[in-house]
Amino acid sequence: SSVESTPDNPILLFHVLHRAHRNAVDALLSRQGLQDVGSPMILMLLQSCENGQITDQKNLADRLHVSPATIATSLKSLERMGYVSKQPDQTDTRRKRVQLTPKGACAVGTCRQIFQEIDRTLYSGFTQEELTQLEGFHRRMLQNLLQEAGANSERKEG
Repeated sequence: SSVESTPDNPILLFHVLHRAHRNAVDALLSRQGLQDVGSPMILMLLQSCENGQITDQKNLADRLHVSPATIATSLKSLERMGYVSKQPDQTDTRRKRVQLTPKGACAVGTCRQIFQEIDRTLYSGFTQEELTQLEGFHRRMLQNLLQEAGANSERKEG
């Protein structure tokens, strides 16, 4: 599929770009034997947490802007595949401590390399000024959506 066949509608273009990015990530994960890592961002975020573990799935969901149910499903899958493990939290038995396994930590390194490779391709030909501008646009779009989501939840509660 060529650039000429992409939609003129900005909403559709954004969707096509998102899908193309996801497909490129999935293809490289598969090529590296990591097709069962359905949620590489969860693994990468876990690694960035203190000691590579979290005790609050809600915090993880908030940081990725997904529902706690989505995180729970993804973590079950990652645990079944051996990328993360869960143990009861010492201080609060209602919580489970989620941490990367050695297999998960190894996968994170590969995932980072894959995202860097995709980014090099995605941003090829952009100047530093354009990249800075693009990041600013993305932050504004996210801010707009988060403000709208907050306003919608206030309307529902009120």
